[in-house]
Amino acid sequence: MKSEVHLLLANDRGIPVLRGGLSARAIERDPALRSPVRGLRTRLREPAGDQSDLQRQNWGLLVPAGAMDRLEALQPLITLREQEGARHKVFVVTRDQAKHVADFVQTEYVSRPIHEQPLCLLLCADFFELSTEFEEHLRAAGARVGRIHFAVRGSKECEQADLDGYRAYAEKIIRFNSEPAGPPPTILLYTARDRTSATAAADAYLSRPALAQMRRLAAANYLSSTIEPLRYESSHGSLDRLLNRLGQGRSVLLSASHGVGASPGWSWSDQRARQGLPILSEDRSLDVGELAKKPFLPGGAWFTTSCLTGGTPTTSAFLPWLRELARLDPPEISEAALASVEACKSTNGTPFIGSTPQASLRNPEGPIVVIAHFDLAWAYGFTYRLSGGIVDRPEPNAFVDAIRSLASGHRAGFALEQIRSNCSAAMQTVTTKINDALLRAQVSKQPIAVPQEAARCRLRALDLGGYVLFGDPAARIR
Repeated sequence: MKSEVHLLLANDRGIPVLRGGLSARAIERDPALRSPVRGLRTRLREPAGDQSDLQRQNWGLLVPAGAMDRLEALQPLITLREQEGARHKVFVVTRDQAKHVADFVQTEYVSRPIHEQPLCLLLCADFFELSTEFEEHLRAAGARVGRIHFAVRGSKECEQADLDGYRAYAEKIIRFNSEPAGPPPTILLYTARDRTSATAAADAYLSRPALAQMRRLAAANYLSSTIEPLRYESSHGSLDRLLNRLGQGRSVLLSASHGVGASPGWSWSDQRARQGLPILSEDRSLDVGELAKKPFLPGGAWFTTSCLTGGTPTTSAFLPWLRELARLDPPEISEAALASVEACKSTNGTPFIGSTPQASLRNPEGPIVVIAHFDLAWAYGFTYRLSGGIVDRPEPNAFVDAIRSLASGHRAGFALEQIRSNCSAAMQTVTTKINDALLRAQVSKQPIAVPQEAARCRLRALDLGGYVLFGDPAARIR
């Protein structure tokens, strides 16, 4: 492919924001690459025994102060985990503590004896209440972290929690957990066929290589699930046919598509309801009502790679870079494309969970976990270029491992471990390369020359680091 960096974002009419992607030179223009960097240190856990055994590893919840009614709504789930042997712990986070995440994690979690640190932690809060920093620091401390929150639509700044949503999710977990274990879930692979360069890249670098790798794993008896690639040609009614298939049986879905970005004139409620909805067909995007009411991966799991499907940050981590690309002569990104990305910022200045994970997790016939992106999502997370190389190659391993972990019945919190490992490795490369370049620049008294490998690894790390697990990290697909 001529272009090297593809963005999985489109407007509400399905038109890609970056129709042709970005060229190779764009990667090196990130202003963050001109400063010393440090990777987030990871403290290795060494718990004895099976890490899926809650009796040994325990389970906990984090809730904002004043939101204890969410725990009451989740009581059936808490009871289930206690029946599994978990000594559950509740961490109540005050507003002041929420502003000093590293201190909270250090004093309330890391400093405890390791047997008092719950391995699986469920955050019961929106992003504006407990930021993504909690997930980053807790994972660095060895925890497996998931998040749920359900907001009353139309409430001021969505501060009012929808307790019925919490209850519905807990009841769904109980119901599917009580059913007799059946055959392994089917693994479904789907890429939207919308004739855009971004989804073509996703098909070439993720879906097809993942399918081939999974088939090799199955042939070697490392995977017992049936693997089914889904292909629906873009036509009227294609999304309805896809949804009909996704409503049948227990499945784990890996999907690649654009996510809907905000359009001019959208209100806060419009953005909250529609931004990030996956455009699974050229026909139309998903509708929140379909996700909330129709059978959709019942009791299964969904890993989606679209932009902003998991939620919307206050401002994208990629914006400084994209703004610099717009200032190049000639510009690497048009003013219109940059304006489309800028429009996706939270309109009221607070981050929020997208409607997609909320609706699908609340749906009694929906999935029990969703993995989705909380920022702009790029096709670079599943590609890799060797040092000195000139061609990107597919790198689907992290995504395959996540899907295999879910389909094999492991606790959902472990599905993101390979994604996070790849993210940490990429950031370590950035740290080493940039600091070496800064040292050379200081010795030679010349401007810093950004190593291309560092630029590529930083983009890969930011892309992989944007994936969030929505749902209980102790949940299993049965």
